[in-house]
Amino acid sequence: MSQTTPDSESKALSREASLDKMKLDGTTSHVEQTQHVDFDDSIEDTEPSKAVWLITFTVAMGGFLFGYDTGVISAVLVSLKSDLGHELDSHEQELITSITSGGALIGAVIAGLPADRYGRKLGIYIGCVLFLVGTIIQAAAFSVAQMTVGRFIVGLGVGSAAMIIPLYIGELAPAKHRGRMIAFDNMSVTLGQLISYAFGAGFTELPHGWRYMVAIGGVPPIILAFLLPMCPESPRQLISHGKLEEATRVIKRVYPHATEEQVNAKIGHMTWVVEVEAQATSGSLWDRFKELHVVPANFRALITACAIMAISQLSGFNSLMYYCANTKQPVAAPGVGGSRRASKRVTR
Repeated sequence: MSQTTPDSESKALSREASLDKMKLDGTTSHVEQTQHVDFDDSIEDTEPSKAVWLITFTVAMGGFLFGYDTGVISAVLVSLKSDLGHELDSHEQELITSITSGGALIGAVIAGLPADRYGRKLGIYIGCVLFLVGTIIQAAAFSVAQMTVGRFIVGLGVGSAAMIIPLYIGELAPAKHRGRMIAFDNMSVTLGQLISYAFGAGFTELPHGWRYMVAIGGVPPIILAFLLPMCPESPRQLISHGKLEEATRVIKRVYPHATEEQVNAKIGHMTWVVEVEAQATSGSLWDRFKELHVVPANFRALITACAIMAISQLSGFNSLMYYCANTKQPVAAPGVGGSRRASKRVTR
C-alpha cells in the first residue's frame, strides 16, 4: 500500500475543486481553468513493455484490411468481365466502387456507440465480422446486386476499423510512442493497398481470378479475431465503466517497470480526464455543437482537422486508386464512317 502524501492530497483537492467549479457553471467552456491541475507523469519516462508494440501490430491488421479492401477493387473491375451476368457498364462499376465509401461513412458514425458502451474490443470484433461477411458475399456473387451488398457490408467494416482502431491504440499507447503507433496503423492501410495490387497482378489473368483476390481478404479478419483475446481492453474505457482494478492491471502491463505510486498517479490522471470528458458531454447536443463552434480553441481544432481530411480527399488519389487498372485497358476508337476500330491505351 502506498502512503498518501500532503502533496498528493493537495492535488486531489485541487482536482475536485476544479470539477466542482465546472458543475456549478454548467458548461465545459471552463475546462481551461482545470489545466493547472498537476499530475505525476514520471511513468512516461519508464520503458514500456514489448507487449504494447505487439498489440499495436495486431490491431493494425484492421488498417491492413481497410487498405486491402479499398485497393483490390481496381483489379477486380478489370477481371469481372461477364461473371456477374453481363459486362458491367460505367454506372455499375461506379456503384460497386463507391458503395464501399457509403458504407464506411455509416460504419464510422455508428461504430462509436458499441465501442463506448461495450468496449473498443467489441467494436473491433464487429468490424471483423463485417469484413468477413462482406468478403464471402462478394466472392460468391453472381449478380451486381450481390456484389453491391457485399461491398456495402465491407464498407461498414472499413468505417468501423478506421474509427475504432486508432482510438484504441491512442488510449493504450504510452505518450512518447503514441504518434508512431498510430502512424503504424496508417502505414498498414498503405501496406494493404500494396498487397492488393500485388495479388491483382497475379490473379488478373486467371479465369475468375477476381474471386481469389476478394476471398484472400477474408483471411486477415479471421486472424485478427483469433488474436484479439490476447489484447487488453482500453484502460480509459475500463475507467469510464468503474473497472479500476482491471485498468490498473492493463497499465501495469503497458508499464512493467513503473512503481506502484506511478501506476496510481497514472490511474488518477486518467480518472480525472474521464470525469472532465463526462462533464463536457453532459449537456444537450445543441450545447455541445455550440461549444464546438463558439470556443476559439475548439473551433480552431475543428477547422484544422476538417481541412486536413478534406485536402487528403480532394487530391483525387482515391479515384486513381479505384480505377487505375481500368486506365490501362484497351478502349475502342471509332474509325472513318465507323467501319474501322482502333485500339489505343489511355495514358492520361
